[in-house]
Amino acid sequence: MSLGSLQAEVGRRPPEPPGVSRARQAVAILYEVMTSESATQAVPITVYTTEPCSFCGRVKGLLSAKGVAFSEINLSKDAAGRVELASRTGMMSFPQVLVGDELLGGFAETLTAIESGRLDELLAGRADAAGSARTRTSPAPQPAA
Repeated sequence: MSLGSLQAEVGRRPPEPPGVSRARQAVAILYEVMTSESATQAVPITVYTTEPCSFCGRVKGLLSAKGVAFSEINLSKDAAGRVELASRTGMMSFPQVLVGDELLGGFAETLTAIESGRLDELLAGRADAAGSARTRTSPAPQPAA
């Protein structure tokens, strides 16, 4: 079979069902984003979890939705991880999220860091990000008009 006849055969295929080409396009875009240099993350994230733990699942979902890679240490399966968690953070509550060596905290703190942009600062390795949670204050309430 020649190249011309192959091209003609491909041209005779029935059209794809509606939405299939869009799905293929979305997958291609997702692949490109996930493999691009900007998708690589220089600062490691460690998530300490246990089972059962609804907040552990939620914090992993937040990070995944943000497209952030993380390593999970499930303390219900890793006894040495408990010692590591206590020595790194002084905490024994779950989940605990560390960005590099910086303790971000649990679910609520991770959500706040995502919403405020602090997580992005930490991932970018900004030197001032480490202390920003301690020095940042909430704006004063505005009087009702």
